[in-house]
Amino acid sequence: MKYPVFITEIILRIKDLLRISKKYYTESEIFRYISHIVLSIILGLLAGGGAILFHYLLEKMRHLFEYRNFREFIDVPDYFIILIPVMGGLICSLMTFLFPEIAAGKGVLSVIKSVILKKGYIPAKETIFHLFAPIISIGTGAPLGPEGPAAKIGSGIGSYMSQKFNLSKNDMIMYTTAGAGAAISAAFNAPIAGVFFGIEVILLNDLRNRALSALISAVVADILSRAYLGSDRIFMIPHYEVGDLYAYPFYLGLAVMCGMTALIYFSFSDKIRYFLNEKIKLHNPFLRLLPVTFIFGFVLLRYEEIFGIGYSLINSVLSRGMTFQDIVVILCLKIIFLVL
Repeated sequence: MKYPVFITEIILRIKDLLRISKKYYTESEIFRYISHIVLSIILGLLAGGGAILFHYLLEKMRHLFEYRNFREFIDVPDYFIILIPVMGGLICSLMTFLFPEIAAGKGVLSVIKSVILKKGYIPAKETIFHLFAPIISIGTGAPLGPEGPAAKIGSGIGSYMSQKFNLSKNDMIMYTTAGAGAAISAAFNAPIAGVFFGIEVILLNDLRNRALSALISAVVADILSRAYLGSDRIFMIPHYEVGDLYAYPFYLGLAVMCGMTALIYFSFSDKIRYFLNEKIKLHNPFLRLLPVTFIFGFVLLRYEEIFGIGYSLINSVLSRGMTFQDIVVILCLKIIFLVL
């Protein structure tokens, strides 16, 4: 159908105007902010979902293999607890043997390296690997925490989303960081902690506009987590008082003791790593891990409290359900086996 010349001219003018408006709008600040908000919400849902999946699978694994539950499920003698961490160690050693490069990129440090050296790029297979490996190791008794794996999963989801949307390198850094914070937020029902984890730990206090995405993603992930997992607290802290002025030197003393404990852990960890890698050059994952799991299993016969994450152990300490001597021994055992 032909239009009169003036109508055709009007239609062409409108199309040009729309094209120009779209061009200027997509390049405007408000469009970028709206895009960041939408992508941050999507990331919060994805990272929150990943953290919920990790939490669900870990709880199922932990509930199955915690010794009292396992003994009720299968009638076995007391010494069978020795074999539980050995089975987990065998599976993790096999995974490390088959995928050594992927296995090496674990924990928060690997996320920081990905942000600094690779502009936030994390392969999807690495994220999947570090979803299941911690579930197996922690679920079968390894005295580790879920913070590092949760951050690894969330950052991997943020990186994968950035890759799929063909975002810039700066945006990939931002969403990789925000994903880590969102997963921490969902795992611990702590959105503010998730935000500051991303900004302080992953970005090394580099604020700028990245804080907005981290905040939105963390809040969305926390809402999703509370809707699915509920708002139950992990630690049952009894009523306490800060104390008068004379109590404050004890807080300083506590800070010094915690700092010294951290230094002992890092020093011991470096020495063990140097001994295994440089002195005896032991790189086979089976020979490195399986002897440790056997020793750990024997220790569990006396100190079952060091099995797994240790939330029940912390609650026992908070409620004064343990003697001072046991607390000191368990602290030493935690440091030793966490390093090994």
